[in-house]
Amino acid sequence: MLVLLFGLIIIFIIFRKSIIIVKKGEVCILERLGRYRMTATEGLTIVIPIMDKVRATISLKDTTYDFKVENVITKDRKKVDINTSIMIRIEDPVKACYEITSVQKGLEYIITTTLFGEVSTLLYNDLFLERTALLASIKEQLAVSEEAWGFITLDVSIKDINLKIN
Repeated sequence: MLVLLFGLIIIFIIFRKSIIIVKKGEVCILERLGRYRMTATEGLTIVIPIMDKVRATISLKDTTYDFKVENVITKDRKKVDINTSIMIRIEDPVKACYEITSVQKGLEYIITTTLFGEVSTLLYNDLFLERTALLASIKEQLAVSEEAWGFITLDVSIKDINLKIN
């Protein structure tokens, strides 16, 4: 009797592990023995429990990230903090999973380095006038990574520029 109960529990566990339910607006990247196998879309997906593994669950919804870039030095040697916001959508989940460790960290790096480079050529008083030029350079830098990382940029905005007083 105990062996039968143990067997039923094992069968139930294997059955439960062989079914993956993917929610609406998400996809799962599945690997078999460490290699990409398929992208599971919303609904029910059957897998082999020991061989298949979910590498990542990726949201296909529009995603917004806020970044605060601190201690950016202007041409007239004033320190400013710049708050930016970016909205993206993952278009190719396989690239977003395998081409970069973290899309969010990659975006933060691109925005930070672009702002440091562009703001250092402007005077503090010109920052507010050149806001659109700053956004254009951020978008230009993001366009380089969009195809490689599998996302599209929907919106980029500079929310706030604050003078840092020491």
